[in-house]
Amino acid sequence: MSQSSQDQPNRAELLRMINRDRSKFGLGPVQLDAQASAWGNGGYPSAPGAAVTFATITREDVERHYRARYRAAGAAVTIVGDLSIDAAKSLAEQLTARLAQGGEAALPAAAPPATGETARVAHPSAQSHVVLGEAALTRDDPDYFPLLVGNYILGGGGFASRLMTEVRSKHGLAYSVYSYFYPYAQRGPFQVGSSKTL
Repeated sequence: MSQSSQDQPNRAELLRMINRDRSKFGLGPVQLDAQASAWGNGGYPSAPGAAVTFATITREDVERHYRARYRAAGAAVTIVGDLSIDAAKSLAEQLTARLAQGGEAALPAAAPPATGETARVAHPSAQSHVVLGEAALTRDDPDYFPLLVGNYILGGGGFASRLMTEVRSKHGLAYSVYSYFYPYAQRGPFQVGSSKTL
């Protein structure tokens, strides 16, 4: 299907928004670049390539993605209100009737890089940011909950965490320091980061 010239201004405006958001927020792009390095060309999208991807994506690409990824068996329908269980089931079936049948399509395996790397990202900001990370665990990993608790103690608990206590409160080395897990269907990132005004 061809794209009309009417679509082009919308596409150009969206590209400006993508580029503006990447330059406006100091830490987001750095984190996203680090995540892209950890996943390589795996199943999760790489936001640093969003502007390039968006410039070339077609309606057919979007429709193909919709058909491959949006399935009735993988849908989660939340219903709130005064409905019986039978009425809620009927409504859920109506809402998902136009989706393809079958379960969720598997993402292509994400192969982490064989070696680590250091990337320096130029950014117009008065702060410098450091992010360390790697692809760590899946959401169904048996160690998820122990690691969640351990990470809260390490750097996920804000001012209650050890990183914040040692790096900011006791030594004044950075304004912000944190750690977190993002477990996904495939291994999601574990990252430790810090920012300091220069």
